[in-house]
Amino acid sequence: MLKVVNMSAGYGKLVVVKSVSLNVQRNEVVALVGGNGAGKSTLLRSITGLIGVSEGRVFLGDKNITGKPAEKIAKMGLSLVPEGRALFPAMTILENLKVGLNAGRASRSEAESRFDAVFELFPDLKKRTGSRAGDLSGGQQQMLALGRALMSAPDILLLDEPSTGLAPVLVAELFEKIAIMKQTGMTILLAEQNVHKALDVADRGYVIENGRIVLEDTGPALKSSERVQKAYLGV
Repeated sequence: MLKVVNMSAGYGKLVVVKSVSLNVQRNEVVALVGGNGAGKSTLLRSITGLIGVSEGRVFLGDKNITGKPAEKIAKMGLSLVPEGRALFPAMTILENLKVGLNAGRASRSEAESRFDAVFELFPDLKKRTGSRAGDLSGGQQQMLALGRALMSAPDILLLDEPSTGLAPVLVAELFEKIAIMKQTGMTILLAEQNVHKALDVADRGYVIENGRIVLEDTGPALKSSERVQKAYLGV
């Protein structure tokens, strides 16, 4: 579904991601874990076309999407929930969801089906469709950001640090929703500092440090790795 080959990227002369290769198979949840500043967000932003790639290639299915504009990549079936959510605070829940709908072509019946699916997954949003996004709690805003991304019916969903700023009880609820999406067959690349939660839900995972992939294995194997336990799990 997604393949990154020897990709380097950054900001101007600053190279943040260095010769990274990874892949995500269809119906698979893959975790990208590492500390703050390890390069997770830069990698996701490079994949989605928000920042340029200096070396390497990115494939979505069999299509080379390297260097394509972000809006074109989104319409090809890749959707990003960015760190910080990037909602439109003055717009309502319903209006924010419609923005997501515009990223993917849909007939009227398909659009209704997508709204139904999002409201089934996030019932609190359905109760407050007329509320402004800026008036929601942090947890509700994160659910809205996820719902907006799902409105485009993406082939693959990229989540950038979704637990940031959330209380532990909301983090638990968030990962319950991710587990439900996994059960429905959603393909997900999850970049997350909460290594424990991320590896619990992931089929496979990559550990990134200083812009380079240093470990790759199944979620359970990484969680039991001595290096991961010492560096990220406090064991």
